[in-house]
Amino acid sequence: MTIRQTFRFRVLLPAALLLSAAAVTAQSVVEQTLPVDIDRFVTNPEIKVTHEINAKASYVDSAKTRLYHVSVGNISEVHSSIDYVLSPEVSKNFLPRFGISWERFGFDHSGTIPLPNTLQSAAVVVGFDSTLSEDWLLRFETKPGIYSDLKDVGFNDVNVPFIVGASWLVDNDLQVFAGISVDLFREYPVLPGVGVRWEFDEDWTLMLVPPEPRIIYSIDKNLQVYTGIDVKGINARVSNSFGSARGRSNLDNALLNLTEVRAGAGLAYKVMDSIALNLEGGYMIYRRYDFYRANFHLTSDPAPYVQLSVNGSF
Repeated sequence: MTIRQTFRFRVLLPAALLLSAAAVTAQSVVEQTLPVDIDRFVTNPEIKVTHEINAKASYVDSAKTRLYHVSVGNISEVHSSIDYVLSPEVSKNFLPRFGISWERFGFDHSGTIPLPNTLQSAAVVVGFDSTLSEDWLLRFETKPGIYSDLKDVGFNDVNVPFIVGASWLVDNDLQVFAGISVDLFREYPVLPGVGVRWEFDEDWTLMLVPPEPRIIYSIDKNLQVYTGIDVKGINARVSNSFGSARGRSNLDNALLNLTEVRAGAGLAYKVMDSIALNLEGGYMIYRRYDFYRANFHLTSDPAPYVQLSVNGSF
């Protein structure tokens, strides 16, 4: 395998997945912190399947929440997610992807806030990575599943969001990404995304790739520090009686788009060749709950957060 091929699998695969969630604020599947040595899975003929696992847990402190600029109480948040994907090696140019994905936003309310206590997604992952040429990589991925508050779960809670993304390897220091996201539960169902990865110095990397643009400094081969932005969210449907129970019948069976932006810094430590541990903290600087079809939304004031995550391939 050439240097460019090795680089493509070690860097562009995870980076392309980051881009693939560029406009899907609910999805940030892979941490682009320490590179994991997954090229051995493509070069060793005895290993036929790669496994990727990514788990996150975070807490956002109590934040004053407003309904059209009027305070209606405080919300603290616990977010957690787990993604597991396996990729059988069909050929050096085609890797199918199968797995499971789960994400949960839990809210602790005070006051009279018209929001559910939880928003969750439980989905399967189906897709593929394909090498189009020496310099181009394509990814397609869909996550059919349940996206709801898990009250009165039915067929209306089923969604099939998907992404298509491409990566262009300019050289070993510069890569460009582009893609689109399609989600019928979102106010704007089709959204584009672009990004750049630029290793402008031996120890510095600029990752302008949504939903986690950041700048990374490598202290050594096992430790990195970084600072940047993290966009989270979920697009889900609430229950048939959600609004009526709160005196707002227009919110029954409504679609809710949650968008959250965090600014922070952290460190990533490679505990072994295939597993990296990440710890970060900072401020949630923007949060919006948007029942867009009912023309009803709430926003939260900034609040501190802390997050622990693990990602690896084996």
